[in-house]
Amino acid sequence: MSDLSEGARLKRWFATNGWDILSPRLLYTLTIRNLSNWAPPEGLLQSIQRVSFGFDLIHGTENSDSVLEHVKTHSTPAILTLYHLALLDPKACGIVRAKSPVDGSLVGTVIICRQETALATYMPVLRPGKNGESIGGIIAPVVPSSPQSAIVLQGLALLGIRQNKAHRAGTCVVNWVQGEGERDTLLGMGFDVLDAFEELSCGVERVSI
Repeated sequence: MSDLSEGARLKRWFATNGWDILSPRLLYTLTIRNLSNWAPPEGLLQSIQRVSFGFDLIHGTENSDSVLEHVKTHSTPAILTLYHLALLDPKACGIVRAKSPVDGSLVGTVIICRQETALATYMPVLRPGKNGESIGGIIAPVVPSSPQSAIVLQGLALLGIRQNKAHRAGTCVVNWVQGEGERDTLLGMGFDVLDAFEELSCGVERVSI
């Protein structure tokens, strides 16, 4: 059976059992291979500096309340769980925060991790490559929609790439990129699409199994 017919069969199954297949959310996994050769596109650093957002990196649960509240407000329970796991793994994970220059409030967050992270248990893309190549992760960016959300995402990704390089990762992977807008913003930084998939949703009251 072809992949297309298999996909159609699975969608019919989900639709029959109460899932919404008409408005799926597109999610992407992107990658930069040969990370040591990557350089930021011309003008990117100046663009990020011009908007004056503040970026910092935290590890562990200290000072994490604002991060968790930001993710809870602007993302899904599944993403919130990933952030909890990352905060409990401070040796392999950190959270990059983007802050408003006006009032210091959070305008974006992302998880940065080494391949040794416990998150690799749930994300095989973070496991070493066929040749034992080290993988660095930039996971689950949470950037609310705004006129400057693209530059916030680029700033978060740039700090993530720098951290991955510092940890001598050979490949950088960005997981849980939401929609074509975020995808295209990161493609402009030199990422390539590794995978794409649809996320379906269903209210508990509608499940029929």
